[in-house]
Formats: sequence, structure tokens, C-alpha cells
Amino acid sequence: MGKLPGTITEENGFVKAEKRILLEKAFAQVVLTKICVREYGFTSFLSQYNTLVTQRLHQYFPAAFQSIIYMAFAIFVHNSSIRNMPFHTAKSMLSVNDKTTYTEKYFSLLLLDIEGWREQATTYMQSFIKPNDFVLVDMTNIFSSSENIRYAKEGYNSDMVFERQFNLMYIYSPLLVQPVFYRLYSGNIREVKGFKLCLQESGIAEAVIIADKGFYSKANIENMKAEGLHFISPMKRNNKLIQYEKLQRKDLSYFKFENRYIWYIIHPDDGGRRVFLFKEEQLMVQEEKDYLDRITTLPEYYQIKTFHEKNERFGTIALLSNLETEDAKHIYTTYKSTSNVEIMVDGIKNILHAYRTYMQNEDALQGWMFINHIALHGIISFITS
Repeated sequence: MGKLPGTITEENGFVKAEKRILLEKAFAQVVLTKICVREYGFTSFLSQYNTLVTQRLHQYFPAAFQSIIYMAFAIFVHNSSIRNMPFHTAKSMLSVNDKTTYTEKYFSLLLLDIEGWREQATTYMQSFIKPNDFVLVDMTNIFSSSENIRYAKEGYNSDMVFERQFNLMYIYSPLLVQPVFYRLYSGNIREVKGFKLCLQESGIAEAVIIADKGFYSKANIENMKAEGLHFISPMKRNNKLIQYEKLQRKDLSYFKFENRYIWYIIHPDDGGRRVFLFKEEQLMVQEEKDYLDRITTLPEYYQIKTFHEKNERFGTIALLSNLETEDAKHIYTTYKSTSNVEIMVDGIKNILHAYRTYMQNEDALQGWMFINHIALHGIISFITS
């Protein structure tokens, strides 16, 4: 049975149905050729949660802040190449009142200009840095096949990938829960020297570096001392400096963290620093269960004898630090904030897909990395909102 067009009466003949009349009036006012579909969700999110970034960009890049936002939007939402940025910009509510015609050439030239704005970019990033804030520093590798990028050096990373690459070092603020500064380094620059240079450029006078799990080595610790850097560094469980024999309950102190109790002892290492040895009961139970399960499923690799040998290490975290005044709870909670850095690195590589760059010009590379930095702010804001 079809739609009712109307009724026929002896007095008035055919009379259109009221609903049909309303529909005809509605469609008469719509010109289908003028309908435009635009993205709205990110624009709404930006206006609610990322206003500080927009304000700071307007402050330090008054002539190009809007274009920087367009490019960061295209990368964040669409993983866009420069070629497709004009299309994504035109289809976003971000540009609904912008009458400028954007082209691929326009955005390419903008990248080249941003290196000339390095001073403004540095000042922009410094504006997010707060005094007396611990910093988490992480270095990750970015692949590049360009012969024109002096940062790109042949080498390998922790995944044993032998390609031309350069290093991207980030300073992360636990206080602000976001990355605040970055710097590019050649692939052959070592981490400790990079820490020092990055902190100097950022303007951070007093900082405590929270290293990652793969950082600890005697050479790195001595280099940190030589550079005058304060640090908290996790130690591998087989490190001979850790005195597990002191983990007797009667000798332990404790504090409460996230509604569970953490036991700990503090003892010196061989260089006048302090080793903080923590034991988490929940982590211990989980690790014991995992090991016993592996004895059942992989008996050729795991035996009950080894379980008893390693039993005292289950559930432990050992941190080495040259801080002299901070207590164990502060050291522990500060280190635990490193999980946010892992989220940041994951955002760089797996959301922005910035683990590889095809830039053929060093100025353009600097611009491209700055745009990715702005997009990374969007990711962090989205995750923490």
C-alpha cells in the first residue's frame, strides 16, 4: 500500500494530504547542489578540550596558526599525507568560515617556513613547562631513506632493524600529563648526551629524568653523573647491586598506593646512590602463577627448581636514584607515571604513524615533526579527557 497523496471530495475535488503539503514546502526550500557534508566531531572536541593549544599557537604563530591546526587535524584524524590535506581541510567544520583556497603546494611551503620559526616553536613548547616538575624523557627512532637528512644515520634499534634513522627525543610532564618539548638528533647520538642537550634547549634548569627499563648500564649511570643530571632508573632483577636478602618483612617499611600496600627497603649502591627495592604483593602472586603455569605448559624451559631460585624476586621493582631528599613513596609514584610515556610513544608510532618519514628536505622534516607534535597534543587530550 503506497503513500496517501490526498483525498477526493465532491465539493473541492482532489485535496492534497497535509503531510504531503509540508514535505513539498520543505523540499522547495532545499537546493541539493548546495548541500555540503563536513566533519564536526573533532572541531567540537578541539573547542572543548584543546583550547590552550589553540591559544598558544595563535600567540606564537599569529600568521599561520590556523593552517597549523588544519594540518595537525588532517594527521590526527585521517593520517593524511600533504597531498590530501586540502581535501580534509575543506571537509572540516574547522574551515567553515575560512574563504582561503588551500592547495598541496601551500601546505608544502608552510612546512619549509616552520623551520624558520624554530625560535617561535621553541618558545611555544617552553610555555607549557612548569617549574619543579619531574620530567620523563624518552627517545624513539624514526626511519628515513632520504640522503638529504643529516640526522638520518645507518644503524639499528632495539628491534634490530638496520635502516637509516634518526632519533626523536621527547620531554614529558607528569604534572601536565602531556609531552611538552621535543628535539631531533642524529641516529648516532647517545641518550645521555641527548638528555643534556634537550634539557638545555627546553630551558629546564632543574629536572629529574625518569629513564626507561632499557636505559640502565654502568656507563650510562656514570655519564649521567658526569653531566650533572638527576635520575630515577629501573634496574634489571639480576643486577648484583640489588640486595634481595634484605627483603625480610620485619625490616620493611610500607606506604599505600592506589588502595594497595607497597613494601620497601632502601640501601646504598657502590657509588653513593640509593637503591629503592619495592615489593608488590599482588604483582608477586600474579608472577608466581604465571611461572607455575609455564612449568606445566613449557616444562623444557621452566622447572620448579628455578621457580624457588627466583621466588624472592617475584613482585619486586628496583629503582636506582641519585636524589638525596625524596622519599620512597615519591620515587615509586613518579616512576609509575612512566606508563603515560608509553602511551605517548604508542600514539606517535601507531596512531600518527610517524615511525617513518618521507620528507626529502631537512627544513620540511622539522616542520613535519612540529605538526606531529601538535597532533600528539590532540591525542593526549583525547585520551585524558
